[in-house]
Amino acid sequence: MNKTPSAFITVLITLLLYVGLSPAQAQFFGDPNTTASVLLADSEVQPGRQVRGAFRLVMSEHWHTYWKNPGDVGLPTEAVWTLPEGFSVDEFQWPAPQFIETTGLVSYAYEDEVLLPFTLTVPESAQPGQTYPLKVKLSWLECKESCVPGEATLELTLKVGRENVSSPEAAEIEKAFENLPTPTNEVRAYRLGDKYQLVLPSGLNQDKTRFFPDTPEQLNDAAPQILDQTAEDSLLLTPDAEAKEAPQALSGILSDGEKSLIFEAPLTEAPVTAEPAGLQTVLLTAAAAFLGGIVLNLMPCVFPVLSLKVLGIVEQSNSEGRPAWHHGAVFTVGVLVSFWVMSGILLVVRAAGQGVGWGYHLQNPVMIGGLAVLFLLIGLNLFGVFEVGENLTQLSGVADKKEGFAHSFWSGVLTTLAATPCTAPFMGGAVGFALSQPSWVALSIFSALALGVAAPYMTLTLFPALLQKLPKPGAWMVTFKQILAFPMLLAVIWLVWVFGGQVGMDRMALLLLALLGVGFASWIYGKWGCSFEPTHKRLGVVFAGLAMLLSLYTGYQASQEPIGEDRWLAYTPELVEQLKAEGKPFFLDFTADWCTSCKANELVALSSSEVQNKFKDLDVTLVKADWTKKDEVITRALAGYGRAGVPLYVLYPGQGKDPEILPEVLIPGTVLAALDRVEKK
Repeated sequence: MNKTPSAFITVLITLLLYVGLSPAQAQFFGDPNTTASVLLADSEVQPGRQVRGAFRLVMSEHWHTYWKNPGDVGLPTEAVWTLPEGFSVDEFQWPAPQFIETTGLVSYAYEDEVLLPFTLTVPESAQPGQTYPLKVKLSWLECKESCVPGEATLELTLKVGRENVSSPEAAEIEKAFENLPTPTNEVRAYRLGDKYQLVLPSGLNQDKTRFFPDTPEQLNDAAPQILDQTAEDSLLLTPDAEAKEAPQALSGILSDGEKSLIFEAPLTEAPVTAEPAGLQTVLLTAAAAFLGGIVLNLMPCVFPVLSLKVLGIVEQSNSEGRPAWHHGAVFTVGVLVSFWVMSGILLVVRAAGQGVGWGYHLQNPVMIGGLAVLFLLIGLNLFGVFEVGENLTQLSGVADKKEGFAHSFWSGVLTTLAATPCTAPFMGGAVGFALSQPSWVALSIFSALALGVAAPYMTLTLFPALLQKLPKPGAWMVTFKQILAFPMLLAVIWLVWVFGGQVGMDRMALLLLALLGVGFASWIYGKWGCSFEPTHKRLGVVFAGLAMLLSLYTGYQASQEPIGEDRWLAYTPELVEQLKAEGKPFFLDFTADWCTSCKANELVALSSSEVQNKFKDLDVTLVKADWTKKDEVITRALAGYGRAGVPLYVLYPGQGKDPEILPEVLIPGTVLAALDRVEKK
């Protein structure tokens, strides 16, 4: 249930209060902060009919009562009826709760006012003209910073008549029933690596939607629920690592604050492929790919040889006495076969990766980081920081040694090879779409791209006179290429944003550092790796390679999900005093988002698996004092340790032992050595 030790103590005390206190004893806590009443929609009802009702709980400001699943701490409201013979009442129903977080503990609860509707059934044997007494004992837990058990014994009478007579509260009760969550079977739930994926139905405001599990041990309640819109709109959820048994289904309420849906969805393995796109989407994407293929011919690695290739084809066709378009068609076949081979390789890779969720690559931080690096490299290449691809056009000499249709076919193959480095800006969307679709759709998209690449050649072989009208290669081509770099950088920004939403701001900063390293490595390669001086070239390649490897390793580390992040409790003086009084070991981290040494220590030492495992093994409570924004309470706490700034790390070994202040620069060994003072229970 993701409860910290202090949360268990709170629940235990609450249970004792419920069991051990009478209403008279409860007055010790002062006036109640919640008032309860019971409403019926009919003041008079016929025998054998049902009457709707509701419990109304009105809470004082900032106080709350709990939902059926209270979350990390709390107890649900309960009702015990005393009814005349033959009368029956259904269990009351629960509207969607609110998400409340207090000192690191998550609750599903109600604030201000809540109506809990129920249905009462009058027996056929009830006598018209008689009144029947109804009695219900309602008990709840009301909490603010502290918690107080509350209860009320509510009594009312119901008159049985020959017709139903509505009460003044009828409209209010009807609205309470209308506000209950609507059942739906449109929600799907999947196991996706170390997450659950909850595919959201339509009709909800996806940006505000939250899932409220109706039973404990489905989720880590405190972990963020991440909205993923890369394929179908989904919530990525973190399972409860402490659950005794993994759930077979996810059940509860989806609510956006205005509308709510209730559901139960079996948990299954994520499907290996997405549902096929509609025909209109496929055709539009194919058209875009075709236009992209045409534009590729304007790239510097293709355009300079376009006219030369067409002239060669025309000259050879004249010497053979064949129409030029015959060779143009064979050239097109060469381009098509080349793209089919490339798409086949990609589809094989996709098939091999299906078991690890390749079809959901944008839900994988490693894949997102890799795409960000790739798109950055493409953008730097387009800006001219380094050059790859132009020398491939020199391979056309291989085709020049061929004769007849073989010459045209291999010219198509080698033109595709020359275009490949420049294809990336346009292939990115096509490849991403193809890998989420069935094979026939992927082949259709790549075929459209290939036809776009071949279209200018085919057109010019059909109308050779157009060769005289082509613009001459010049500086405009460099400008055009650099303009294309900006969409690639925009894609990098988007990928980094998605990455940060999955693994947090700290890891996003580490990815940005890795991307800076990739840029530096590319600059080294462009400056010296392409030098005509052999010594400079070798050194440039070596240093660029080392910088690239270090950057890629940093990016990989950034993509690893932080360990133990959900175990940290927010600092309050009361929490610290409570832990001291209980004699429990705890680790106090004074930090801030703008403190670079703090973040370095968290990444290097505090989030290492060895340190986190030892924290867990020794049952050390982790407390984080976040000083990112001005906070006088934390400022005074720092002063109490003789410090005026962060970082500050304090280990309380527990059992009355003196606290230990750790160095400002941490490595795993430093923390592990300090933890040796903590005695294992």
